[in-house]
Amino acid sequence: MPSARMERLLLSLDGLSVGDAYGASGGRMGFGARWTDDTAMAACLANVLLRCGHVDMDALAAELVTCFGSNPNRGYGPNLMRVLADILAGVPWQQAAVAPTHGQRTWLDHLRRWLGLAPRNAGGSCGNGAAARVAPLGAFFSGADLPLVAKQASRSAMVTHAHPEGVAGAVAVALAASVVQGHGGLGAVGLAQLAGLVPGREVRDGLLHACELLLNGADAMQAAAQLGNGMPILAQQTVPFAMWCAAKHMDNYPLALETALSAGGDSDTICAMVGGIVAMNVGRNGIPSKWLSRREPLPPLHANEAILL
Repeated sequence: MPSARMERLLLSLDGLSVGDAYGASGGRMGFGARWTDDTAMAACLANVLLRCGHVDMDALAAELVTCFGSNPNRGYGPNLMRVLADILAGVPWQQAAVAPTHGQRTWLDHLRRWLGLAPRNAGGSCGNGAAARVAPLGAFFSGADLPLVAKQASRSAMVTHAHPEGVAGAVAVALAASVVQGHGGLGAVGLAQLAGLVPGREVRDGLLHACELLLNGADAMQAAAQLGNGMPILAQQTVPFAMWCAAKHMDNYPLALETALSAGGDSDTICAMVGGIVAMNVGRNGIPSKWLSRREPLPPLHANEAILL
């Protein structure tokens, strides 16, 4: 029988992947509703956790590039594609992840890369890919000390999104997925408490602003206008709004996704984050069975049973 940790991880992964497919299809969950890179990467992270019991960064990099190499047409963002393509080409992930983001490379950066040197002005991506895939990690470590959850989320992000805000987005989503089960949701107070554990500045400030909007009764369009809806696809432009949607409709999975979708923007990723969090509060019965049955099948997962006991 699956362990409790595995059950939590699978629940969050189902919530994430259905949300991903819902957002990608514009809410039209027909048969074979396809998920995107968000679910593909979440499954990679899930495999590492189920095999290792923690985030083995080398193993995660290998999982991600294998998945990317087998199907690069899942909607990966340009910076993430660059990182994964570099790793696939033999660049160590520690170097690829901190390279200048898309549009910032100069001829000198290329020369330094050719010589095997670290790029100038390295900082890495602050895109939302690490945050999009991380909710199952929070579910897996639910009940653990929150600093441990934050550390594991940071490790999962650093493989591809080394910028402090990219890491902060992953930490925020993981913490939310970790604490909502059995605690009656999140709410403005809970969201403010989590914000205090989030590193960086912009994501944390966005979460605190989301708390204010929850208390002031803002609607989805108002919240998206002030927090961002993923245009551009940065963690600081998506995670605060995703957390607002989840906190506002923590007891209603379909309504949480509908609210996230209504603001447009990077809807598949925002819905993936929202779905992975809210599923932990509503349980499997809270995810419409029709949507689960119509979602494209997930990649196979491989667990180390000795670790999960």
